[in-house]
Amino acid sequence: MGLRLQNIYKGWREFELIDINLEINNGEYVVLLGPTGAGKTRLLEVILGFYPLDKGKLFLNGHDITSLPPEQRNFGYLPQNCMLFPHITVRKNIEFGLKMRGIKFADNRETVDQILDLMGLRSLENRVPQSLSGGERQKTALARALVLKPQLLLLDEPMSGIDIETRKILTEELKRIHKEFHLTIIHVTHDQSEAFSLADRIAIIRNGRIVQVGDAKEIFSNPKEAFTARFLGYENVYDAKLIGKDGALSLLDLGGLVVKVAGKVPSDKCTIAIWPEDIVVSKTQNFPNDWNILRGRLEEQAILGSFATITVNVGLYIKTILSKRSFLEIGLLSGEEVWLAFDPVSVKIM
Repeated sequence: MGLRLQNIYKGWREFELIDINLEINNGEYVVLLGPTGAGKTRLLEVILGFYPLDKGKLFLNGHDITSLPPEQRNFGYLPQNCMLFPHITVRKNIEFGLKMRGIKFADNRETVDQILDLMGLRSLENRVPQSLSGGERQKTALARALVLKPQLLLLDEPMSGIDIETRKILTEELKRIHKEFHLTIIHVTHDQSEAFSLADRIAIIRNGRIVQVGDAKEIFSNPKEAFTARFLGYENVYDAKLIGKDGALSLLDLGGLVVKVAGKVPSDKCTIAIWPEDIVVSKTQNFPNDWNILRGRLEEQAILGSFATITVNVGLYIKTILSKRSFLEIGLLSGEEVWLAFDPVSVKIM
């Protein structure tokens, strides 16, 4: 058992969460992933009980908690800005919630000592938040949430505002916390690498709706709609029409350009997506015969660190990504004729 969101609807003047259905198992790490404004934080706040539902129910381990006030849900919460009290020490920030619950001083002190040690904050216990690094403040806020032994931990963009190295440290810390505390965690982010490195499952959110749920590999390998494909970086997303068969392969028309695809095409009209790294570029036509082989003109190129992106006009624009070394070895120049090729198996059908 765990947390179940059933047919949830909540409307505000400027936004609405629509028909949210999601089941989160005990001990599972679930990431709510989507662009800014998709409704991730609003959904987190609904789970916390900050807003009454207009429709639907929330269940925790089979018990209806829809009308339960936030303070009775025993959920740990880490908001985007940490919200530490700036004038009191790390220790006093952590023990604040225990005091609010009326826990006796001796038990309070022992519990805080344990969490300080578990979180590696013992050396910082007498410092105030303004003297801490961004990562130390986040760890303190996490400790303050964990000290209450919550049934569920909710994290709202916990990596925002911290540098790359601190993000790496905090990512490992969250993995450790998840494992050692056996916690159920719901984590909001717009960052795909963050989601893929932490989540057992990912829920993609768009315009107040959950549009796809699955593990990282499933979501990445089989996006269900054009939005998800583009959001995950496929970039080459096209409307297509089924026009025939070539053996086991289907033939799709992309507005005058015909491509071969493997797999079942659900209807005469569909959307396809091709991951840029799955497209090979060359100055010569030297590819397997059963691949899609297209001739076009190189329109744009850019070197971005260790890799390069190029855009080729083959009747429509296709983007591909290759290593910087390969790009330089091929010697690609804007305006020249090139060949693109990709395996029909690499085409995702939605």
